[in-house]
Amino acid sequence: MLRSFLFNSNRFQVDDKVLILYPPYVAGLEGTICGQESLFSNESSKRWLILVNFENFMISLNSQDFIVIKRN
Repeated sequence: MLRSFLFNSNRFQVDDKVLILYPPYVAGLEGTICGQESLFSNESSKRWLILVNFENFMISLNSQDFIVIKRN
């Protein structure tokens, strides 16, 4: 149900706090948006780089895989 929340990519900002919904191995953890992933052609992708809090690793997620819980 929560995965159905889709945000327009221009509504995400660096340092927003997010709740990760998918994939299962990080679902339920909180993270921080570090930026939008860029492609080799210097175009922005539809994926976001998320630093997983307390786990010290970064993942790349589609916007439907997380929800913003606190704006910076």
